[in-house]
Amino acid sequence: DDLRVGGSLFLDGENFHAQGEVCLRSARIEGLLNCRQARFGTRSGYSIGADHIEVGGDVLLEDGFRADGEVCLQWAKVGRLRATGGSITSSSTYALHADALRAQNGVYLDRGFHATGTVRLVGANITGELCCTGGSFRNPSHRALDAERIVAEDVYLDRGFSAHGEVRFNDAEISRQFNATRGEFCNDRGGEDALNCDGLRCGGAVFLNDGFSATGSVRLTGAKVGTELNCTSGLFRALGGRALFADGLNTPGYVYLDKDFRARGEVRFARATIGRQLVCTNGLFDNQHGTALDLTGLITPGDVLANEGFRVNGGLRMRNADIARDLNFSQAQMHGAEGLDARGIKVGGRLIWKLDQPPEGPVDLSFGQISRLVDTVSSWPSGKYALAGLNYRPTMGSPDEVPVDQRLAWLQGTKDYAGTAYEQLAQAYRLSGQESTAEKVSIASLQDLRSRGNLRGRARAWNKFLDTTVGYGYRLHRPFVALLVLGLLGTFFYYLGERAGLIYGTGGSLKPPLDAPACRPGYPCFYPAVYSFQLLIPGLDLRQAGFWLPNSNSKPWGLLLMLYTWVMIVLGWVLATAVVAGITQLFRRR
Repeated sequence: DDLRVGGSLFLDGENFHAQGEVCLRSARIEGLLNCRQARFGTRSGYSIGADHIEVGGDVLLEDGFRADGEVCLQWAKVGRLRATGGSITSSSTYALHADALRAQNGVYLDRGFHATGTVRLVGANITGELCCTGGSFRNPSHRALDAERIVAEDVYLDRGFSAHGEVRFNDAEISRQFNATRGEFCNDRGGEDALNCDGLRCGGAVFLNDGFSATGSVRLTGAKVGTELNCTSGLFRALGGRALFADGLNTPGYVYLDKDFRARGEVRFARATIGRQLVCTNGLFDNQHGTALDLTGLITPGDVLANEGFRVNGGLRMRNADIARDLNFSQAQMHGAEGLDARGIKVGGRLIWKLDQPPEGPVDLSFGQISRLVDTVSSWPSGKYALAGLNYRPTMGSPDEVPVDQRLAWLQGTKDYAGTAYEQLAQAYRLSGQESTAEKVSIASLQDLRSRGNLRGRARAWNKFLDTTVGYGYRLHRPFVALLVLGLLGTFFYYLGERAGLIYGTGGSLKPPLDAPACRPGYPCFYPAVYSFQLLIPGLDLRQAGFWLPNSNSKPWGLLLMLYTWVMIVLGWVLATAVVAGITQLFRRR
């Protein structure tokens, strides 16, 4: 203890062998601590106890260095810690215990380094890199590598790195990159984490890509990533759990879950903020009978690309996500009964919905806001999509435009009546100058309301009446055409009645009564056409209906003509009511 060495300390070579603890606590060594190729062993406890040691140069535990027992470097200050090709095996909890280590030129546990037991670097401060490239860390029953709150410039857990047990970098501060390319992380204890980076702050990129493999959960909740999270071609497996858990992740750059990215278990980016793009192109998200990809509350000023081979086996949740640009599902596949839950979603650009085949489960876009919808009707699951309260604008005037008949079939195929969606479609046609098409959509909306809306019997009957008579105010010519036809038909019947002597004057002072068409001074003559149209127009006084009537006593034709007159009066009131109601509804909608 408290050893002082002005130069270097050599405990090295193939022939150096210590059986029992080598104690260097609080030692001060100005040069190197060289333990290359040496062997240290103990039956229990420490093989090397070097708490609070200070080494001005490198600590070399490499080139065949072997320790059977814990190597303790807590609160040590060293120039560089090199354990390349070294091996530490401990039957106790820790293999290498270096909490609060200070390293001026990096820590290297790489290229054949092997540890059995926990390598613990909690609170370590490393100027330079923590390099574990090609290192092997094994502690299946607990943590293989524990680096909570570590501070370093770079972290490399890549290219041959393997860990059997949990790897922890909670609340770590990495100024440049966190690189686990081709790293292998395995924690096959049920529900446990393979890599835990909750609260990680990385100034550059986080690479979990190109052959990265994790068995167990990978956690990045609340992480802040400076440029990108790259999981391209990564394999994430946590059957029955969360394969990738990144709720609240924040990055101004990109997140890549693409190019043969595979997840067996739930992937979560709920309430994450992604500055540029979330790219899931050709990614596979598999969690049957559960949620495969959860983007609830996602915020991005850029795009979300779930296209060109994107596959989901299980539920896709995007409730209340806010996407400033495009959400692209072209050539995507969605399998499973859970479907897409995107209630309240906001898409500032295009929602491109052109799937290879309709989703197997329901699609819910209720109360969403879609600036521009680019879709094919065949991409929607018949009777299993909800658009209630959806605010959207369909593509107009381009090759992607869906014909109005197909668009109406799309709206009529929703799970429930979607009045707002009809209104949005009609408004889009109206703004593009297609007024007649807009009217067609509005009429179809009200007809669908009668068929599937929650209307009572009287309201449904009134809806049917307006549809038949005035087309809900959009077909006001119908009553006038009916008026003209009935008026001309009545003219013909009353002309025949006049010729047959079935019309007589009804003036109270007429003695004897006049037969049409006879008239006297002060008493109007009978005109069949004028008489017929006066009956059909309520409130109109052409001095006919109050002076002439069919003679109902002349059976049977006089009685039939009287009945026809009553029908004409009733039809006149019906037509007038329809016109007034149609005009009222039309102005109300406008």
